[in-house]
Amino acid sequence: FVCKNFEKYRELTAAFVSCTHEGRKIPFNRKLERKLFAIGLEFTKQSCKEIYKEMGLLSSDVRRELLNCTYPALYVVMWAILEGNTREKTWMDQQMKTLHITKENHAAIKDHTRGLENVRSISLKDQERFTSPWAVNMADEDKFE
Repeated sequence: FVCKNFEKYRELTAAFVSCTHEGRKIPFNRKLERKLFAIGLEFTKQSCKEIYKEMGLLSSDVRRELLNCTYPALYVVMWAILEGNTREKTWMDQQMKTLHITKENHAAIKDHTRGLENVRSISLKDQERFTSPWAVNMADEDKFE
């Protein structure tokens, strides 16, 4: 679903892992983030009845409203799950402990991440979007943690 709706998903994932491997922060791009958010919301809307049978009991209007209102919180939970799995040895092991990144996702990106399989797990600290605006350097960043 993601690869079909976002053609650059493979390259983006490889770039995120590559940045981590090189010790650089993963850049933040608001437009890209909004696109990924919208794709996730759309996937959730299309799949929720198969994933959660109870969602099928709701009218489509109620289901749509429920997902539009709660998906932002779910998005934060997805980041928290990834952060909670940073003890895993590699980013692939980390992602396989989630519900939102599947074996199919990994199969789709394997050609783009060849040679990066053993890169450590990716933390919120590795991403510009979660960098403190007051931190001047990494020592300051640790201080705000």
